[in-house]
Amino acid sequence: MGGVTARYSRLSDILTQKVINSIMLIETGNARSLIDKANFSEKKNWVEKAEDFRQLRLLRNYIAHEYVKQNTNEIFEMVMNNYSRLQSFAAKMIDYCAGNPIFKI
Repeated sequence: MGGVTARYSRLSDILTQKVINSIMLIETGNARSLIDKANFSEKKNWVEKAEDFRQLRLLRNYIAHEYVKQNTNEIFEMVMNNYSRLQSFAAKMIDYCAGNPIFKI
């Protein structure tokens, strides 16, 4: 269980911080707050609602920082409930970058 939650946390961090920052810097010239990233993701149709993006990030923070010592089973269940949303977000970002000549190497 710990490995799954750690991988979820790492993938969420990479997507919601590094990848989206890079895309936003290239397209808009800046990468600002979490709200800006969430709205940008909704505009690009990577998430249904900006709140979905925010929830992915909040769960990542919850796992990474262990704000409240939580039952491991409960954390695992939260990850499993959000995994398909994170997977869809990642796939949509990959498709977007693959179809955009700006991001071709």
